[in-house]
Amino acid sequence: MNPGGGFSPRAIPGLVFYVDASYITGLNDGDSVTTWSDLSGNGNDATQETAAAKPVYKVNIINGRPVVRFDATDDNLVITNGGTLFRNKPGGTVIAVVAFNLTGNKQYLAALTPSGAGRIIGAASPGYRILDTDGFTGVTFPTLSTGTFYVLSLIVNAPSAQGTGYRDGTAGTTANGGTAGNFSDTSGLRTTLGIASTATLNGDLAAIVMYDRVLTAIERFRVERYFGSHYGITVL
Repeated sequence: MNPGGGFSPRAIPGLVFYVDASYITGLNDGDSVTTWSDLSGNGNDATQETAAAKPVYKVNIINGRPVVRFDATDDNLVITNGGTLFRNKPGGTVIAVVAFNLTGNKQYLAALTPSGAGRIIGAASPGYRILDTDGFTGVTFPTLSTGTFYVLSLIVNAPSAQGTGYRDGTAGTTANGGTAGNFSDTSGLRTTLGIASTATLNGDLAAIVMYDRVLTAIERFRVERYFGSHYGITVL
């Protein structure tokens, strides 16, 4: 099922991946998620064939809507063509609706580097560094509340080696680090949801979008406000 009517994240150019638990069909509460269908139109579905590593579908969790729940052990989904999503692009934008059920350890939503070691969005001890990338170390916010859903955004400008994070529309710090240039086409590059190296997600993911460009402030805010309205989260 595809989102329709009114504004959609698909209206913003550069969308390469888009999943939203509200549009999952054919599953009952507690069922394992084998395929989370990509709504971007690019066919980049997130899949998992190993039974023990499949997250589960949970209904009526936030604003009457479902989520995909990750168990902090090994649950993850691998994005089809994930190694090409940001290939040789000068920047990228990731926006997610997520609740961390445990914020006292490292856990990440997605990985972009070989072996899955680079984090693009997540939570780290003691629960305040919620957004970072491989090589970025200072994109921070005040401590997250366990079990609270947030709209979290990350803008990465690769040429300037700079990243900026947003929580519910409000900017955190801007970090500098990594290597200036484009996202390189590195052998083994892949994109996953729910795990980065050994840092697995303990929480609920309602939706996540990825753009292969740096969104303008207005574009980012439109997507954040869309998810805020959709999931009953106040975005400032």
